Amino acid sequence: MSTPEQRAKNIALLREHWQLALPGETLPSDRQMSLWLLLHDDDVQRITYAFNQTARKLATCPRMAGDANFQLRFASSVMNKFKFGKAA
Repeated sequence: MSTPEQRAKNIALLREHWQLALPGETLPSDRQMSLWLLLHDDDVQRITYAFNQTARKLATCPRMAGDANFQLRFASSVMNKFKFGKAA
């Protein structure tokens, strides 16, 4: 478990990565970022991988643009399936 200071740094890093990977899309709340960190043992790599996969999905499925709910669900699904070193 990370310290509150480390958690805040990780959230800032995730916010920045989301904005780079998915520019113009609705940024998840800090509460959502914190939940992902908690559920995935502060594994920033897993979460940023999910953001990248969400961006790839958005590029191939334009209907997903602007649908924050779908983007959050898709990213969460990728995180839940992610295995270190490979996607399940």
